Amino acid sequence: MTVVGRDEAADIRVDEPLVSRHHARIERREGEFVLVDLDSTNRTRVNDVVVAERPLRHGDQLRFARACCVFLEDEPSQVEPESSPHPPRAEGL
Repeated sequence: MTVVGRDEAADIRVDEPLVSRHHARIERREGEFVLVDLDSTNRTRVNDVVVAERPLRHGDQLRFARACCVFLEDEPSQVEPESSPHPPRAEGL
């Protein structure tokens, strides 16, 4: 599980005042990555749609308040849940 937020302990730290301390999390479920909003004040968006929970796809645009990034998987069509040594990356933060 990867926590996104403003808190110093967040796995992906976003230095943006409108981002909640614990804004969202990215978790691995049944072979895919899922983004879960943690009841953030300024909401989480995927491809400009407000979401509470949503599976992520390579190239999805994520927005945490005003902070934007792109979800990328290494070799997206070949990643297996147990064989992926790398956590998800978020570029643009």
